[in-house]
Amino acid sequence: MKVYVAYTGGTIGMVPSDQGYIPDAAFADVVLEKLNQYNAEHDFFVHCYPDLIDSSNAAPSDWCAIAQDIQSRWQDYDAFMVLHGTDTMAYTSSALAFMFQNPTKPVVVTGSQIPMFKSRNDALDNVYGALDAMLTGPNGVFLFFGGKLMEGARAHKANTSALQAFSSPNALLRGELGIEWNWRKMHTKKGENIQIPPMQNNAVTLLPIFPGLQAAQIESLLFPQGKEGLVKGAVLLSYGAGNGPDANPEFLALLKRASDSGCV
Repeated sequence: MKVYVAYTGGTIGMVPSDQGYIPDAAFADVVLEKLNQYNAEHDFFVHCYPDLIDSSNAAPSDWCAIAQDIQSRWQDYDAFMVLHGTDTMAYTSSALAFMFQNPTKPVVVTGSQIPMFKSRNDALDNVYGALDAMLTGPNGVFLFFGGKLMEGARAHKANTSALQAFSSPNALLRGELGIEWNWRKMHTKKGENIQIPPMQNNAVTLLPIFPGLQAAQIESLLFPQGKEGLVKGAVLLSYGAGNGPDANPEFLALLKRASDSGCV
């Protein structure tokens, strides 16, 4: 099997410096050596992105860049691993899951809580587990972390300090790695569909609802730079089953103005 590994940045490849921990471009060679030591039967290629991403700075444009990179190599490789920072790993895996629907190959996103250069780390377990998932598991887009293989669009970072940092609260695990793999069988959808739409970083926004909310507090989220039509979608983080301050006329007027300008 030919396996493509995209090293995009993140804690997994960081090394100490005078400025604290920083991503290390030479980490790609380290990963390649470790993969060959673990399983020499397969052909690995590790690509280090020229501009490594601190995942706390990741944006939708980065999701597109990763997806386009994978798509450009789709016919040349059998499986794809994305090494990514944990802060926004779930966002990236979710975006990739929507861009690569019903793929005929596995795409697995992983990383670590502790850099690989440290003698005690979770990096190797996650890389090796992700590799095993690609070699023996189902096709699709997944996030692997702490022994758990999760649907790419159903993962959530639930803990900042535990080695099992991710959970899948709204979907069952696809697999769990112990002494052996415990796979969950699922109906496999057919009809591979790869679409990578152009994504603007300000096209979608989140609107948190909280007691005492004033319309002016979220106006700039719906109308950045005071311009209408830039934001294409807004997700209301409302109460309970979707309740909100319907007695706040300024807030309702702001939502109507956004809707009238083409925001969903």
